[in-house]
Amino acid sequence: MKHFLHLVVLPIGSIKEISLESIEILKKADYIYCEDRLVFSRYKNEFSLNAITVKYTKDKDKNLSQKIIQNIYENKTVCIVSDAGYPIVNDPGFTAVSLAIQEKIQIKIWGATSPLLCAILLSGLSFKSFSFLGFLEKKDKRKREQLSSSMKKHNLIVYYDSPFRTIDNFKWIKENFNDCCLEVTLSRELGKKHEETLRGTLSSLIKTFSEKKIKGEIVVVLKWNKCFFN
Repeated sequence: MKHFLHLVVLPIGSIKEISLESIEILKKADYIYCEDRLVFSRYKNEFSLNAITVKYTKDKDKNLSQKIIQNIYENKTVCIVSDAGYPIVNDPGFTAVSLAIQEKIQIKIWGATSPLLCAILLSGLSFKSFSFLGFLEKKDKRKREQLSSSMKKHNLIVYYDSPFRTIDNFKWIKENFNDCCLEVTLSRELGKKHEETLRGTLSSLIKTFSEKKIKGEIVVVLKWNKCFFN
């Protein structure tokens, strides 16, 4: 049986802007972990939600994350929300996502509109700040400058890629930057039927896609560890 942790994106304005799919999963939820139960009560009242709501703040992140995993293994439907926007981005929930990934629990994001933020949440990688590069430069010199400049300022780099260039770019980054200092995730077809997120190193992902063809729209997240800067 597959297990899921559901991250639900809430409107930053009127609650009427919530997506239909977000309402659907919230109605199915047994537990909803939220920043502020009073703030979330607007959604409970508006959409007649029956879930148990649990206040989920950063100081309770570690303890409640274990409880969330327990709930999921009890075959309960568990959602995490923030007061508005995407959960986890400067809000509690990162520990729960990390534990879920370790336990092979699938992460599902509802109501998302940004592939950039979705890929960061699905990566499970911690970060202090990130740099979004759009698509990588095609010329080696400019690509090296593009990545080097971002690495000096941010420990997480996100970029879009074409399935026809992804492996060549991975091989180029591996050749030009130290592979042992990298964690990588590749998300494709976000929000679609064949959505998939793969996590590992450049070497492991290069090997994976030497055995099967990459398809769809790609978002890559790279984490540079401290040893890179030593």
